[in-house]
Amino acid sequence: MKVINDVGKKTILLVDDEDYLVDILKKLLVWQGYYVLTVKNGLEAVEAYKAKTEKIDIILMDIIMPKMSGVEALVKIKDYDPYVPIILMSGFAEESVEGLPHVKRQGYFPVPAPSLFASLAINGLPVSS
Repeated sequence: MKVINDVGKKTILLVDDEDYLVDILKKLLVWQGYYVLTVKNGLEAVEAYKAKTEKIDIILMDIIMPKMSGVEALVKIKDYDPYVPIILMSGFAEESVEGLPHVKRQGYFPVPAPSLFASLAINGLPVSS
């Protein structure tokens, strides 16, 4: 598999309970040159980030998951490290996340999102429709 760009080998923590979506996103992100760690819910995300067995540069996280939602995990992780970039994603309409704490400030894109938009968002570049 050829890497299409060099992103400096940033590490992404990918958090989603849907195995098929994790497989697709992980393949796209690895193909674009990222290291990808995966967990299945917000609780595991908080534990993985706090353990930091590997450097995590950014978190890409679903909103609706069992055990702990993405929003709850975002708040806990931001309490621990206010500087880590977190991008929330959801299969639901953007209106379903309006009013949730930190969502607009941190980033949100609907899933499935075009891989280009995901890559731009992860790299901190503006994404607009």
